[in-house]
Amino acid sequence: MRYYILIVAISFLAMGCNKDKFTTAPQLKFKSLNVEDLRKDDVLQIKLSFTDKEGDIDSIYVEQKSINCAKTKFHEIKLIPAFPTTSNTEGDFLISYGYRVNPALVEPQCEDVPADSCYFRFAIRDKAGNKSDTVQTDIFILHRQ
Repeated sequence: MRYYILIVAISFLAMGCNKDKFTTAPQLKFKSLNVEDLRKDDVLQIKLSFTDKEGDIDSIYVEQKSINCAKTKFHEIKLIPAFPTTSNTEGDFLISYGYRVNPALVEPQCEDVPADSCYFRFAIRDKAGNKSDTVQTDIFILHRQ
């Protein structure tokens, strides 16, 4: 009897975990940064993962935020190139920005700030207009050159 209850409990837990993996609204998760301390000519690579029930993701919102200097601002919406999809699509995004290399990070805009602590925020949207929750990267440092 004790093992039967344990097996039933594990089964319900497994069903609950899989139930929310693919939803109509795309899901986005931050996975990693390749560096946390950037200087001239360094490239920041951000890895994100996504899932979408219909597989119709079409754009990603990107925003660079600064902690030390309110003048340092950047945001854009990037269209995602067409890729083969099926229902229950999942995958990874690798987004790269260079420091004084194209496409470029926004450099610290405050003259009195020798190094700026920054992070990125991302959200994705599908063709039906459904949006993911916003995810945020870890903090990274941009050193003024």
